[in-house]
Amino acid sequence: MFMLRIAIAGALAAGSVWAGAASGDAGRGEQLFQSEQCIQCHSFQGKGGTTAPDLSKRIDRNYTPAVMASLMWNHAPDMWGR
Repeated sequence: MFMLRIAIAGALAAGSVWAGAASGDAGRGEQLFQSEQCIQCHSFQGKGGTTAPDLSKRIDRNYTPAVMASLMWNHAPDMWGR
C-alpha cells in the first residue's frame, strides 16, 4: 500500500491527470520522499541524489498510477539493494 501511495503522489506531482483524480498533499509527499530514503538516489527539482532519475522531470510516457505502482513494485528489490 505504501508503494501505491508513493506512485500516486509521484504521478500527481508529475502532472498526470486521470478521471476522478483526488487532490494530493505535496507536504506529505515530500515527507515520504525523505523519510523513505527516496532522496538518497532520486532528486526532485535538483535536490537529492544523482544515481537515479530526477522525479520532477516529465518523461515521454503516459503512465497511469496503477502502471507506475507496478513498475515501482517490480523495481523495489533493486532499489532496496542499493
